[in-house]
Amino acid sequence: MLHGLAERIRQLQELEQEQLECGEQPECSKSTTTCRTYVWVIVESCRDCATHDSTLRHDETQYQNRFEKLKILVLERFPQGVRVELLVPLGPIPEERQAKGPSFRIGSFEVYLCCDDPLKPWGATPLNRQGDGCLGLCISSKLKSRAWPSMDAVMKRMAICMPEVPVQVTVQNALEFPLPFVSVTVLSDGKQVSKSLSDQAGSVKLSVPLYAPIELRAERGKFMEPQSKTLQILAPETHLTFTTETSVQLWQLETAKELVVFGRDPRMDLEEAVLPIPNLVPFQGSLEYSSGEAVRADLDGFIRSAKPSPDHADPLADADFVSCAGWRSSPLKKGEVHGTGRLVEIGRLGTPIVEVSLVTCCCLCPVPNARISVNGEHFGITDVAPVSCGVRVGEHSLLVEHNLLSAPGLCLPLNIADATTCGVTVEFPLDRLRFVCTAAPGTRAPGRADLWLVGGDLAQWRCSRGAPPMDAEVWLWDGELGSSLKVQAGALNQHDWSHMRTDEKELEERVSGLSQGGTACLFSQALTRPCASIGPWQVALHCANTECSVLRLACLATGDVPALWLACLMAQEDESADSAEDPLLRVHSPCCSAGAAGVAVSLNGKEVGVISDHGELKLPMGEGGLSYRGPCMVRIEGVPPCLLPGSTNEYVAHFQLTRQMDLELTCLLWIYWWRPEPEEEGEEEDAMVFVCANVEQIPDEAKPVVGRLCCLDAEEPEMILDGQSVGPILLRRSRLSQKCESAPCLVSQVTLDVAPPASLGPGVRFVPRGPPSPLQLRYEELGGCELQRLMCSPVVLGDLKRRRSESETEPTYEDVFETDSQEHYSEPAASMSHD
Repeated sequence: MLHGLAERIRQLQELEQEQLECGEQPECSKSTTTCRTYVWVIVESCRDCATHDSTLRHDETQYQNRFEKLKILVLERFPQGVRVELLVPLGPIPEERQAKGPSFRIGSFEVYLCCDDPLKPWGATPLNRQGDGCLGLCISSKLKSRAWPSMDAVMKRMAICMPEVPVQVTVQNALEFPLPFVSVTVLSDGKQVSKSLSDQAGSVKLSVPLYAPIELRAERGKFMEPQSKTLQILAPETHLTFTTETSVQLWQLETAKELVVFGRDPRMDLEEAVLPIPNLVPFQGSLEYSSGEAVRADLDGFIRSAKPSPDHADPLADADFVSCAGWRSSPLKKGEVHGTGRLVEIGRLGTPIVEVSLVTCCCLCPVPNARISVNGEHFGITDVAPVSCGVRVGEHSLLVEHNLLSAPGLCLPLNIADATTCGVTVEFPLDRLRFVCTAAPGTRAPGRADLWLVGGDLAQWRCSRGAPPMDAEVWLWDGELGSSLKVQAGALNQHDWSHMRTDEKELEERVSGLSQGGTACLFSQALTRPCASIGPWQVALHCANTECSVLRLACLATGDVPALWLACLMAQEDESADSAEDPLLRVHSPCCSAGAAGVAVSLNGKEVGVISDHGELKLPMGEGGLSYRGPCMVRIEGVPPCLLPGSTNEYVAHFQLTRQMDLELTCLLWIYWWRPEPEEEGEEEDAMVFVCANVEQIPDEAKPVVGRLCCLDAEEPEMILDGQSVGPILLRRSRLSQKCESAPCLVSQVTLDVAPPASLGPGVRFVPRGPPSPLQLRYEELGGCELQRLMCSPVVLGDLKRRRSESETEPTYEDVFETDSQEHYSEPAASMSHD
């Protein structure tokens, strides 16, 4: 019988092959596509029952009907790959096949399940002697049971005995990258049939029962959401694909100033990619998308795409920013993370930005030249704009230093709560300023004094170049500013100032008025009305400038401790105060005591005359003139404000205290070099070194110089130019030259030795003009005051020329700063080689 089964299957396979080659549809499938048969159901059925013994009472129709019914049930239950055939086909058997063809047994209705090797039904045995080829088993026998088989029992036994077939399962993400190490499980009726892990190509081969309802599950921890499929395998070598959502794992590396975020393809080896990098931890932030959605990473840093579809394939594709609590968001760096096999940087998140500025508490104007530090780290110097400081979230120490503030400056707590950029405004405390009176030696009791507003350390101011002489009398002022601000022991009463600015709304209105061109500085307004409260000192002359005095001091704080002249004080009324003579105004230069001839003077807005050659002007008072009972507004025209006391040209004079007012100019010089534009293209002009007495005449392209300034009769005969600023440089006559009435003008003696700037390149040398210098030459020809002429226009004292021959040598540092003999002061350029 087994040989007959094998022969029958061979015949059927040959017939099926012919049908497939002709494109015909085999009977094994209800599908519209051609397929081959994997499982053969062969039925051995009794036939030719009319020729049997009459006592058997066989009805051949019953055998045929049961076969047809079985065939219908099998094809319905297994619609593809299964074919039901009779062991002996209907119809007459050809004589040539009767000898070797399969036979049947009387009364048989035997159902056999057969497959080709390697498919093996449960309990099947080989159908030939060699043990290969077809395998089969009997799943129902009428001869053994002596009863017709139950169709349900046949179908159930057939389903149980179906062979297992190999199935290839591929797991990939939406970007079609394979996912290795995915656990794929086969379940049948809730029981595990087989289980395996996918390889590096994302594939795994499993043995699955043919035609049995099964469930395939794919899962890999955090890398993907578990997926499952319920299906039937209808053919061997079936290829199934799981498409999962695309995931990316983000890592962060925290530094002092940045949070570096990396993206990692979860398919790569974790130990090789991450563990060798110290301090690398899973990212605890989120990705922000253009739609406004923010997707936060889980505890392991994983972010998955919304859906496993091409439109939502990559979670990084539509992301715009990387954000994390306590750090500033960063634009996402576009780059390929998947498939790279390495960590890829996708963003650098910076620390929160704090905009720190120092402002005046009187008008909230920004104070320049303030040094800003946080936790000991220097971040910059304030200008018109605040200083940007990148600091971490938490509590910090803010330090604001300025030459107006004595050491250690302003130290304030700084608390950063989140990553939002914020502004911190530090108000300059007015109680750090000092009101100081100075007077010439021996003149404090009966004479005059000057009132100064000093910022910074008083001891440093006394040692600075612009301070009064060391033997001058100095004391702290007591008085009032306006009618509500008291000054006690040189310090502003903070309680009075706080009371003045308690109304915040009023302060905002003042600031709004300042932005529209109005005057809003309460402190400067109060400085225009000083009044002594202790002692005999009375204010005879004071500044009328209402610009912010703190800002004016800050602009002076470039090196030395800044100080601003405020007023002239009288210890007692002058004997001539009650006389009928007209008041006398004197304006003169300190360099040679020459009068500022030609300077126009206005009283209360009315021009009253010009200063004479002797430096004096009588002011008309009384009948037909102006009343001197009360303050008078005095305005000086023709002199740069930077050279006048208080750096202003408007004053308030009280002529009821004295009939003689003295205004002495300040001898300030600015030194710089500048190169003019060439007249023709391709030519290069030599740079020139200038001396100037009017800060408004300095061009924007001016550069400071390194060298020295020499002036024989000055209090400091030699002053070093450090190249940090163009000035100003204060010149004062020495005590010895003050006693000599025939001493020449101090400015005419100014000479320079300059080291060539490195920015001009090699081969440049300084060539002074002269001797004599242009200032001395002009003084010898014209006489008078050289400072007053320098106020009108800068003067070139030398040129920075490029060396034209190899025999010429460049000056060295020692040449420029050599001070071996006193003769070097009278001829400061002797050590410099020139044409």
